[in-house]
Amino acid sequence: MSAQDLLMQLRSAGFRLDAADNKLFVVPASKLSEAHRADVHAHVGELLQLIDAEYAHEAFEERAGIMEFDGGMARSDAEAAARILIANARGKHADD
Repeated sequence: MSAQDLLMQLRSAGFRLDAADNKLFVVPASKLSEAHRADVHAHVGELLQLIDAEYAHEAFEERAGIMEFDGGMARSDAEAAARILIANARGKHADD
């Protein structure tokens, strides 16, 4: 099973997956089966990357939308500025 499949399977089963400080949290952890625990353990690095990418995408869309609608920027300019903000927040260059 791929990490993406596992993420979708867990979410469809009612679990919430969060990441903080390079740690993965599955809620409610007490409801995880032993098989799911083993799968999560096997894919923890990939799951963290997937969740981080989701957070970055959500933050990008939110910032671009705010700059476009509240700031009156053209969408293309708002997206360019949002890429820079997200990259800086993640400690990366916008073109990485």
